[in-house]
Amino acid sequence: MLAAPGIRVNGDPVWLGLRVLEDHDEIQAGPGERLFFSAERLAEIVPCPGGPRPVHCPRCHQLIEPGQLAVQCPGCQTWHHQTAQLPCWSYDARCALCPQPTALDAGLTWTPDQAHA
Repeated sequence: MLAAPGIRVNGDPVWLGLRVLEDHDEIQAGPGERLFFSAERLAEIVPCPGGPRPVHCPRCHQLIEPGQLAVQCPGCQTWHHQTAQLPCWSYDARCALCPQPTALDAGLTWTPDQAHA
């Protein structure tokens, strides 16, 4: 983040006007002006882009073909099938490798209200 003088992140001044933001950072832009940075993203069904190595689903252990519908876990970045035949992402309440919820309509898990609760 490039910051003007007087901007604070988590209560600290931004030295030299440059700061790398981290998930859940609070940015104070002025008296009573608070913004929050979140790196969280929502899970979505998209065509798997593939890559230089084969991508295997951690739930069913089958190959995920490039272009096949899948979900990349927002938590651990692992790809899971999500087709009518292989609903691997939504098969369980959590990702096969991490505690990320798999409900596609769940919304974000963190809100700024939780920062000061």
